[in-house]
Amino acid sequence: MLKQDILGVWQLVSCEGKSADGQSFLPYGSNPTGKLIYTQDGHMSVILMNSTRPRFISEDISQASSDEISSAFRSFDAYSGTWELDSNSGKIDHAIEAGRIPNWIGASHPRFISILDGLLTLSTEEFTMGERNWRVYVSWRRPHNNR
Repeated sequence: MLKQDILGVWQLVSCEGKSADGQSFLPYGSNPTGKLIYTQDGHMSVILMNSTRPRFISEDISQASSDEISSAFRSFDAYSGTWELDSNSGKIDHAIEAGRIPNWIGASHPRFISILDGLLTLSTEEFTMGERNWRVYVSWRRPHNNR
């Protein structure tokens, strides 16, 4: 895989967590939305969210309840930073500079990468969450220009 193969904008198709013991979850629901951007000069940005997130009751976000804030936090993710592709290993490394999860800032998050039939799939290394070991698989397609 070459750097040129992944440059540009990608639109989220799916995101699924799969455990080593066969469990699965959809962190952003069955119809997620989001964008992934890789620039030529090595910058990247990603946004993922549940497309059916409930709106806050008030337009004044200072009036949002703890439940509304918690729901919004859990149904959304975003981070940005730099990226580097290792064509030999099939991995791309995201060095996170800003994002929703404070613990990720300054960290490096490698992803396994593949492109098949125009579908870019990034998968995490195995990690522990709760009582299980998981991998998350995120698939992207080039967006259609609807302008």
